[in-house]
Amino acid sequence: MLELKSEFLCEVVGDLGDHQIIGPSSHGTRVIIPVIGGTVKGPKVNGEVLSFGADWILLRPDGMFELDVRITVRTDDNELIIYTFTIVDFRMFLQK
Repeated sequence: MLELKSEFLCEVVGDLGDHQIIGPSSHGTRVIIPVIGGTVKGPKVNGEVLSFGADWILLRPDGMFELDVRITVRTDDNELIIYTFTIVDFRMFLQK
C-alpha cells in the first residue's frame, strides 16, 4: 500500500463579500459567498487571492451541508493556481 505524505505549503485567507441566499428548493437552500480577495502566505507559496471565486454552500433538507470552494491565486512570481475543494459535512445533522 502506498503511504500518503503531505507537506505544508501555505495558508490561504480569503476576504468575503456579502452572501446571497437562493432557495429553498427541493435540494435545499443555496448560499453563495463571493471571495473578493485575500492572501496566501507560506514556506512554498505566497501571493494573493483574486476576486473571481466563491464559496458555494448547499444547506440540505437532511441537515447536512455541502461546501464547494473555488478560487484563483496569483503567486508572487506571477503564476496562476486554481484552488478548489468540496466538503460534505454531517455535523449539522448530529446537532439536531
